[in-house]
Amino acid sequence: MARIGASALKAIPGIGTLLGGISMSIASGASTYAVGQVVKAHLSGGGTMTDLDVEAARQKYASEYEKGKTVAKEASNNKEAGDVFEKLAKLGELRDKGVITEKDFEAKKAELLKEV
Repeated sequence: MARIGASALKAIPGIGTLLGGISMSIASGASTYAVGQVVKAHLSGGGTMTDLDVEAARQKYASEYEKGKTVAKEASNNKEAGDVFEKLAKLGELRDKGVITEKDFEAKKAELLKEV
């Protein structure tokens, strides 16, 4: 579902690509977190990879994925200012290529600079 949502966002010229990439990174981070939590719980409980209860792992993954979204969002909100300037550079390239308007660029620039 996350990939479909991110792909749909990317259909919006310029800003959609930026937002789609952000949502995809959060979904990927949440999934990685959830898999790690499932494996950690199974192995710390004395399990091995040969005796994994797939249904129990699936249920744990679902609950940990929800927690992982929060973890990934918090991690993405704690990025350094350099990330903001990289985004601005990419937005500038999109503006220069005519993908987004100057007005769109200035609006997103103001939003990004609030994060710094």
